[in-house]
Amino acid sequence: MGMSVPLWVTIMLGVLAVIGTVGGAWGGQILAARRDDRRWEREQQREDLRWSREREREQRKELAERAHDNVKELRQQRIELYARYLAAYRKWLIQLHINWLFVRVNQKSDDVMELVERDKISKAEADVTEALAMIAFIASDHVVAVTTEAHQKALPLQRALTEKGGKVENVLSAQSPYEDRDGTAAAFIAAFRRDLGTSGATIVDLEATD
Repeated sequence: MGMSVPLWVTIMLGVLAVIGTVGGAWGGQILAARRDDRRWEREQQREDLRWSREREREQRKELAERAHDNVKELRQQRIELYARYLAAYRKWLIQLHINWLFVRVNQKSDDVMELVERDKISKAEADVTEALAMIAFIASDHVVAVTTEAHQKALPLQRALTEKGGKVENVLSAQSPYEDRDGTAAAFIAAFRRDLGTSGATIVDLEATD
């Protein structure tokens, strides 16, 4: 009678067969799960990159729009300020010229300097100075130079008319800036148009109408 296989061997072989089957299936599931994890990680990375690029595009667009709005706002502020300066400068120019003419016509009168409208002249000049301060803050260097030069040219007559104990001869020796109003207006036009990037006809009236 041949040798019989021990029972424990048969049991062990069965257990090993079951373990092998289960282990193979389990191992396959682990490998599949790891592949899924790697695939999910790659997809997540691609999604993160896409989202990051989309956010960068939105930020660049927002910055460009904000910059455009700032430029528009600055341009509008300059337009309003230049109009304000022109109105103030015109008023000051007229006050200077009216009083200069008054002194010239009445230079023989002993009290002519006492009748000069110093308060009106000073107030008009103060408005010009205030506008100039704002121009220095937001305008181009070229506009600052042109407007400041126009202001400086008129100051000698301003001082001659408003200084305490002013003399007739000082007023008569000072040139009225109103005489060069056309040249001043042309300089303003050129400077403002250059600063605003505009073209076409622009009219600045510095003549007295009242």
